[in-house]
Amino acid sequence: MKTNQLINTLSSKEVKNFSKTVLNIHKRKTLKILFDTLKKDPEIDKKVLFKKVFEQPYSTSKDSLLRNEFRLLNQEIESFLVIAKRQKEFNIKDWDNQLDLLRIYLARQAEDLFHPLWRKLYKKATTARLYDIKITLVQLLFDYQTQHAPIGFDIYQAVYTLLTDSLQDTLAYLQEQYHRTALHQAFLGRTLTALHPSFEPAPATKHYQVNEVLENDAVIMYLRCVTRGYSLSGEAKIKVLLEALEKAEALYSSPNYADLLEELPLVKARIGLEYFLLKQYQKADKIYRPLIETNAVVSHKRTGFYYNYFVNIICIGDYQRALDWYQQSDEEWKQSPLVVHRIKYLLCWCYILQQQYQKPLELLLPETLEEQPENDALYAKILLSILYYHTGDNKLAERQLYNLNQNNRYASPIETVYIMYGQLLHRFLLALQAINAPQRNKRIGQVKKDLEKFYVSEAGATASFLYYRWLGEQCDKALL
Repeated sequence: MKTNQLINTLSSKEVKNFSKTVLNIHKRKTLKILFDTLKKDPEIDKKVLFKKVFEQPYSTSKDSLLRNEFRLLNQEIESFLVIAKRQKEFNIKDWDNQLDLLRIYLARQAEDLFHPLWRKLYKKATTARLYDIKITLVQLLFDYQTQHAPIGFDIYQAVYTLLTDSLQDTLAYLQEQYHRTALHQAFLGRTLTALHPSFEPAPATKHYQVNEVLENDAVIMYLRCVTRGYSLSGEAKIKVLLEALEKAEALYSSPNYADLLEELPLVKARIGLEYFLLKQYQKADKIYRPLIETNAVVSHKRTGFYYNYFVNIICIGDYQRALDWYQQSDEEWKQSPLVVHRIKYLLCWCYILQQQYQKPLELLLPETLEEQPENDALYAKILLSILYYHTGDNKLAERQLYNLNQNNRYASPIETVYIMYGQLLHRFLLALQAINAPQRNKRIGQVKKDLEKFYVSEAGATASFLYYRWLGEQCDKALL
């Protein structure tokens, strides 16, 4: 039901404000009863609800009364949300009201009221970099001076100068919107390329007359740097994103940039991710950790960030810290379909690399692998093989890997990296069965060489460092 969905969007603070500023003073007292009742019991029976709201028994002929009450309550909640958003964004109580007041003064030729308010608003809009508001204000001043003020050179020259500035503001507003759109396009282009390598992003082109002054503006430079970052990787990407952070101070100058400030921690997190991909895990940790400790990333965007942070701690080798942080972190990100299976596998690695094998078995064995995405299922099967190996059941481990390789002999798996690790692990287990030490060492040594070659190859660029670390250690231990 839409009403319940709207109520669920409200925070506890907003619920109190809505009740205090809207429902408590509303002429229809039934709306407060309806709201409070649904807040306590969203699944309440319609007949019971009707009696609570209207203090009379329900009948089908009166059903339209309840539907109308729902409609009115929906309208009030939606209006409350819009007004709250405006107040949050503009840092002035209500720009629309102020501009309407100017229009009233204009229509009534109230010069002594119009000009002081206009100057006040223009100064605030300039300080807050609200280009669209400044454009409107200059237009209102132009209307006033040309309609009601006496014609005079000095007056018209002053307005002429403001109109010249307004042209710059118009370009500034358009360029900001252009670069915001380009940023979103770059993000999707990078994502589409990751999902399908054959996808080719559109070349970056400018479709507007360049205003060179604004092109050097810190906010524009910030947007351009973040956008460029999506087409780069490695040290080049880190360099351009660090440049973006240098320009980010300008984002605090206006409430118009609240959304960009909200994204700023994710720009920092992208630097951390790039260090992670470069296998510079300590540098990545220095980026990630302050963001975690200050709870900087907004809740609905934490899943990928938290997952990357978790992986990075494990790659550092600080397994207990990873487990401790996981236990105290919030539950929401752990249940995301994007990572819910992979999180279990990371927990398994924490235990395996601390030589604890029972807990990961308890995590993996209840899993229904056939219902999981292909790459997740492959990941789990290889982990199970590792656990069988560690618990002394080499035959079961070997059979698991043999079946895995056979199943993918004629197929085209999504995650070929895991298939390669499965093949290397299978060869390692077979090498352990060699009839003499020289032959065993030779076969294990070859597995180790192929492992190293694969890890540094282009095909192994996205390979799991944890698999690589573990299998390399096992090869070293197995040499006689």
